[in-house]
Amino acid sequence: MFDKAVIHLGAHKTGTTHLQSWLRINQKGLNSLGISVPARTTIQPFSKAAYKRIAQGKSAQVPQLFETMVLETDPKIGANPNLVLSDEDLLGLPNLGRTKTIYPKVGQVAQALVASIPAQERLWLFTVRDLASFIQSSYVQQLKMGGSQSIEHYLGKFNPVALDWADVISKLLEATPKSDRVAVCFYDGFRTNQKIHVLLKDFFGSFPLPKEQEGVSNPGYNLKGINLARAANAALEDMRDRRKMRAFIQENFSLKKGESAPELLSPVLKSALQKQSEASLENIRAMKSNRLVLI
Repeated sequence: MFDKAVIHLGAHKTGTTHLQSWLRINQKGLNSLGISVPARTTIQPFSKAAYKRIAQGKSAQVPQLFETMVLETDPKIGANPNLVLSDEDLLGLPNLGRTKTIYPKVGQVAQALVASIPAQERLWLFTVRDLASFIQSSYVQQLKMGGSQSIEHYLGKFNPVALDWADVISKLLEATPKSDRVAVCFYDGFRTNQKIHVLLKDFFGSFPLPKEQEGVSNPGYNLKGINLARAANAALEDMRDRRKMRAFIQENFSLKKGESAPELLSPVLKSALQKQSEASLENIRAMKSNRLVLI
């Protein structure tokens, strides 16, 4: 059993890659404080296998997967009293055109991880952002993963009212023990991870903070990059060629710091999403739970 464990589940496109990169760079220093941070090369295979079991209704198998794919892979993890597990892919990719909701398996994922990670204190971490930018960023990410569909096709018969961050947080609270805390971070660009670092320092008592945030770990594409990615993914069947093209687009057509993402949503849909975002965030703030931490 761990003394303390932080389980960071995302959401996607809220600075998660940046935070995970910082954790990787500072892995040795964190280990010296008794805090294990499993490498992404260890966590990602586990996340895919775990989510597959959960989607098949086989959540009971996840604790054994965690034991064999994470703890036994790196003995140092079990030797340290504390743990930070960070991987948004445990919730599955937010394919909004197919699921019509953000993370339909969040409750099952949380229950499987509770059984997998026994700890005296657990802190669940989840970041939310406005739905319009979340959807656009998620769409660009699926282009990076090899997709070629238009955003209209990606959204399918889209109903913005079905997307509700408050529903995700409510299910996370329901699925976790009453002794666990759930921290919700409101996305604020580069300040997001600074707020998270302060939260982790308070939770662990000692947690090194970076002097400043630099760079963008997973930048979006400008409009030329989006169009080029769609065309290239449709034309190239070999994944190696797609990866080469992704590297080219990433280098030449990524958004620069301070540059706004291109507007891909219609004014009507954007307005509906803005209203839904405001209502969703207000519902989170109105939740009456002494387990909920808002940052």
